[in-house]
Amino acid sequence: MKTNKQWCICFISLYMFFLLVIGAIVIIVDPFIHYHKPLKSLYYSLDASDASINDGIGKFFEYNTIITGTSMTQNFKTSEADKLFQIESIKLPLAGATYKVVNEQLQRILSYNPKTKYVFRGLDLGYFSIFEWEKPHIYPTYLYDKEIFNDVYYIYNKDVFLKECIPMLYDAFICKKAGGIRDFDSYSSWSSNFGKEFALKGIDHFELQKTENRPLSQDLIQSIIQNIEQNVSSLPKKYPNTTFYFFLTPYSAVWWGNNYSNIPNFIEQEKIVIELILECKNVKLYSFNNEIEITTNLNNYRDPCHYGERVNSIMLEFMKEDRGLLTKENYISYLEKEKDFYLNFDYNSLFTQSDFQSENQFQK
Repeated sequence: MKTNKQWCICFISLYMFFLLVIGAIVIIVDPFIHYHKPLKSLYYSLDASDASINDGIGKFFEYNTIITGTSMTQNFKTSEADKLFQIESIKLPLAGATYKVVNEQLQRILSYNPKTKYVFRGLDLGYFSIFEWEKPHIYPTYLYDKEIFNDVYYIYNKDVFLKECIPMLYDAFICKKAGGIRDFDSYSSWSSNFGKEFALKGIDHFELQKTENRPLSQDLIQSIIQNIEQNVSSLPKKYPNTTFYFFLTPYSAVWWGNNYSNIPNFIEQEKIVIELILECKNVKLYSFNNEIEITTNLNNYRDPCHYGERVNSIMLEFMKEDRGLLTKENYISYLEKEKDFYLNFDYNSLFTQSDFQSENQFQK
């Protein structure tokens, strides 16, 4: 008859054995591509959060171009970018991230592949002076820091094992599903609920009150300068052989209407941002805010800011044609045109705009 001590040793041994088995399965399957390239025998759906998978993609995939930014870049199709620019690209969006968070990811990815030829990066209009995101805790830093021991949060993560590894093994060995990797056209993308019903949700009219155009405070100016220099222009200076395609994300006219009284102030902030970025010789900066057929057509938007994949496709074509390119010679006239249009646009006419009729409107 076994003693209590023997039962205890047996239990601990079995427990350690199962831990080793579970850990080994996660490391071998590696659904978040943390330790190695995807295995050819398994299918990687890449359904987890982009923050969990992006680092592994940047570390182990082959590419010469990076497409990154916030949710404003999730609907880009790498197949379209590859065809237009003759490149081999990966898409690494980070939904909701500030310039700082996006830049930190990009810095890591470029350290893995310093010979990257191009970077396409969206710059959200609302983040000029914002450093920290309100929910930084959702970022799984244990997947991309240099610590080894905190990998236990990945290796012994119940959801990783049960919701990622087991289904992948089941598909491969029971269902005989072919191995492979989800394409970057659909990776992290979304497409639903477009039109004025959604873009104007919660708004029944616009109160357009002009206010006195007060100069920006020195604190705000310094915050913008610090944010751009540290989190936007620093990498173009560090990687002079990489060409950076930056673009200001085209928010809808609804966003401009919601911020109507602040438009002159915002244009001044934008001017500072543009001037700082244009100092970088290997940067091509674009803005599509004056493409009013995009920004005033609410069939392109699901809320005041988020546009559908049709807009992402159009922006790629525009950048290829250098349409919307800002230079030291034309940026002042661009800002004047932008300010004049959004200060004088009839925002309440958006309520009488034709309703969204067909998904075909979102196809190229």
